[in-house]
Amino acid sequence: MRSGQLNDNLAALEQGLKTANVKPVTVFCYHYDRTLAGKVGFLLASIKALYVIARADVFVIDDYFFPLYAIHKHDDNQVVQLWHAIGSLKKFGLSLPNADQSVMKPHTNYDWVLINAKSDQPAYLDAMAINQDHVIATGSPMVDSLLNQQPQNRGSPPIVFYTHRLIGKVSRVSSKSWDMSTT
Repeated sequence: MRSGQLNDNLAALEQGLKTANVKPVTVFCYHYDRTLAGKVGFLLASIKALYVIARADVFVIDDYFFPLYAIHKHDDNQVVQLWHAIGSLKKFGLSLPNADQSVMKPHTNYDWVLINAKSDQPAYLDAMAINQDHVIATGSPMVDSLLNQQPQNRGSPPIVFYTHRLIGKVSRVSSKSWDMSTT
């Protein structure tokens, strides 16, 4: 509920569903801001979200989603968390200190969690109330899309991006040049 349109992994998933001709797909987005109008809009969007969750066979999210954590979800509704982050750089959900004392348990009510790498699985199991067999490493559509881009080579020095996923093991190394004079 941080954007008024699909972005990143959810946009890639929607495109994949369209390509596979999966129907019907309902898209629900809401951009939250901290104004009074934004707060009232968030309340109305949360009520609509509860209706959508209750009627959906499969409900896919990629971020913190307050309405989901405030309900007791029906077993017939499958919720998939397509995790938006690359890796597990911080504590979240049930892995936070004092999380067991919270009235509402964030990052719960998931039936499936799709993560980037198998090595990240312990962090997600610690943070979410979910069965180990339901946390699946699939990679990241957002990163795949980035790696498939072909930047223009303008003769500037290469900039190397790397993440903790590559520390200790090199599965794919790419050196591409970007023109940084406009940044």
